[in-house]
Amino acid sequence: MRLLVFIIAITMAFTSCKKNASPVPIITDNSTILTTGYTYGSMATVYYQYYTGNSYSGSDSAVSSFFFTDPLNPSNTTIDAGSISFNSNTLNNTSNLYKAYSLNIHQANSVWTVSGNSDVPAINYTITPNYPIFSGNAQLPDSFSISNGLNFNLTGISNHPNSSIFLQINDFTNSVYRSLGVNQTVCSFSEAELAVFQPNSTVFISLNLSNSVIQNFNGKNYAFTSSLNHMKSGVLVKP
Repeated sequence: MRLLVFIIAITMAFTSCKKNASPVPIITDNSTILTTGYTYGSMATVYYQYYTGNSYSGSDSAVSSFFFTDPLNPSNTTIDAGSISFNSNTLNNTSNLYKAYSLNIHQANSVWTVSGNSDVPAINYTITPNYPIFSGNAQLPDSFSISNGLNFNLTGISNHPNSSIFLQINDFTNSVYRSLGVNQTVCSFSEAELAVFQPNSTVFISLNLSNSVIQNFNGKNYAFTSSLNHMKSGVLVKP
């Protein structure tokens, strides 16, 4: 689902503000904010798993929601949706982007409640979270050479039947990324693309996988999303 890219941009930004010790890259290129014409907002839970090299270093969670009037231009048409809660926890609204951190997102029932207004219908929906699984951290490179380019053949992905994959390499100043289609697990980055990174520095490789359910309220479709964001840090950049 192409709305995934905007969801990633928002949820990554939320977590980068929270985890100063392990900031998450933020997608800032608005040309990547794509969507279908069928959804008018998203309610998402995100499970973050962090690896330093091949060693597990921790996890985190975020809950986020946003609504907009133009599905073809979500980033510029976000709107207030009234009060929003997740399992009775009220989300904070900052510039029409709703968020909360470190909640229990691994419950059998996730209850979303939106008070709504003239633009957004009242929503009360219960979903069982369904997170994708990624066990292929060891298959991600520990290092790569800019001059050789970089190829990915992603393995270890399961419980992810119907959505795209978002792959990003980031040094917190520059980033390169790919949005892979359904069932696409192979991609490459050229020498020219990787040239934005400094030799002998380290970067993060992040992988975002999402499962979504679409529900209609008052004639408008909204996405309820369970996302996994996997990050491998300490990847060495070679000349």
